[in-house]
Amino acid sequence: NGSAALTRKFSTISGFIDTYIVDGLVNFTAYFSGFVGIILRKFQTGKVQTYLILTLFSVLIIILMYINYL
Repeated sequence: NGSAALTRKFSTISGFIDTYIVDGLVNFTAYFSGFVGIILRKFQTGKVQTYLILTLFSVLIIILMYINYL
C-alpha cells in the first residue's frame, strides 16, 4: 500500500527531526545553562567588595564600548 509506505517514511523523517534537532536544541540549552551557572557561581562570593569590583569593571567596559562606538 502506497499510503502506508509514505506514512512510514514521513514518520521516520519526523522522528529523526524530533530526536536530533528538537531534542538536541533542548539538551543544548540545558547544558549551556548549566555551564554558564558553573562559571557565574565563582563570582558569587557573598562579599560586597567582589560585587563592587565587578560592577565597576562592567561600567568601565560599557564606557569603553560607548567611546569606541563614537
